[in-house]
Amino acid sequence: MSMADKKQKESQFAQNSFNRRREHMKELLDLIAIKADKKSSDYKFYKSKIMDFFYTDLEDDFRELAEDEFLEECECRSSLRNGWNECPYCSGAGYKNSE
Repeated sequence: MSMADKKQKESQFAQNSFNRRREHMKELLDLIAIKADKKSSDYKFYKSKIMDFFYTDLEDDFRELAEDEFLEECECRSSLRNGWNECPYCSGAGYKNSE
């Protein structure tokens, strides 16, 4: 991998934002799990709402940044709601820095 390719990979905004927000979402769900059993209807309700909020918010941000030509859709055609994958540019975010 050339130095330019390495730098491009390391500075992918959508990838970094997606991974950071996924970690925040997991931490929130872990906090809820302290008070509500993961199999309970309460936990499932909160999980659904939190996941929907995070993914909808990210999708809106990425679409807006793509319209402003800061980001573009990644060639891997990932979707945020399908979760993490091994794409070196987006990790499943579905967007990468514009070229």
